[in-house]
Amino acid sequence: MCLGTGRLTYSGGYNELLKLLLNTLYLYGSVWLFVKFRYIFWLIFFPFVLFLCFYAPVGLTNGMVNEAFVMSIFGTYLSEASEFSRTLPAEYVLLSIFSLSLIIYLRKTNKTVLTKRQIFIFFTLFAVATATGKLWGIATTSSFVKPIKFFQKSYNDLKLYQNTVIKPQWQIKSIDNKYQNHVVVIGESARRDYHEIYGYSVKNNPFLSSVNGTFIDGFNAVGINTIPSLNGILNHNRNLNLNIVDLANLSGFETFWFSNQGYLGYYDTLITLVAKRTKNVYFMPKEGGGKFDSDLVGHFAKIFDTPSQKTACYIFAFYRLSSDNLQQAIFKRVS
Repeated sequence: MCLGTGRLTYSGGYNELLKLLLNTLYLYGSVWLFVKFRYIFWLIFFPFVLFLCFYAPVGLTNGMVNEAFVMSIFGTYLSEASEFSRTLPAEYVLLSIFSLSLIIYLRKTNKTVLTKRQIFIFFTLFAVATATGKLWGIATTSSFVKPIKFFQKSYNDLKLYQNTVIKPQWQIKSIDNKYQNHVVVIGESARRDYHEIYGYSVKNNPFLSSVNGTFIDGFNAVGINTIPSLNGILNHNRNLNLNIVDLANLSGFETFWFSNQGYLGYYDTLITLVAKRTKNVYFMPKEGGGKFDSDLVGHFAKIFDTPSQKTACYIFAFYRLSSDNLQQAIFKRVS
């Protein structure tokens, strides 16, 4: 559970070892203390332990809980969550289940009776350790309280997005269109260093490696996950009133948004707010993770093949962009 908070991934060194020992001692002492008191255990301590055990496999893999992580939960639907859970190492999951089961077992079988003096001493030590835990790097109850605050703030942000009214602030001075069709492809999980064209050792981009195009090297995402990253990419200076869709609309483009991310409905994020600014919006079903991205290309093909003299901007938000064939299929449709 200590490691599961994401605060500690022991990599050697005296200080890291000391922190690990302090965390272990704190949690061990906490368990030993709270299993003595049935109501306090179930109402106060068990939720804390349950959270640590639940998050432990994620923490061991990805580190501490943060606000961006919590925001992503609101933007994740069941199929994505299921896929993510399958990436967690089985030994981490089993370790969490074992830890939780052991603590419940100790609560059920513990018959030790503490004197009032012992209770006072142990609760005093627990209170002091909890209050000063941040100074010592101890994963105290703040590991439980912080995520609650993150959830509250993220929920409030989402409620704020619901009431957001976007007022385009672009001032169009001139338009010089060299192409009739403009295609923007957003591929989640498409890391640069996993592509052959950027030096990856596996030959996984035969189409992109041969196509006549300009490749930008050195561009990094502006956030650690989808929502904050796209907020900085789709909106100039993260200002919703200066988003890419309104820029295309004001430039006289016919705009389309195709998404395999699933429409969140009640919980609008920054991404869906921008998406809904397009004149034509198509979201795959909410549980779209079970669908293929190629299905989205097929829907796009039907629209693209309809004769039109208008300049168009097509924006794709793919569930994942890992298929070289998929990129080639888009290119062939618009070339």
